[in-house]
Amino acid sequence: MNLIIDCQILKISGKGWQKGKLKMQIYISNVTTNKYTLYLEFCSDEPVKPESPLDDIRKIIEVR
Repeated sequence: MNLIIDCQILKISGKGWQKGKLKMQIYISNVTTNKYTLYLEFCSDEPVKPESPLDDIRKIIEVR
């Protein structure tokens, strides 16, 4: 069974919410000892911005 829903998750940095889609897959099996298996995957609507090597230096400067 597959289900995809719109959702928002709190960003790891704690700076706001990130919009995207949550994909849930549920597998039911009578063959294995784990009868139910649930897979979750979050797909962001926002493009992933690579972190700049200068970000660490900027953070140090902001603290001072």
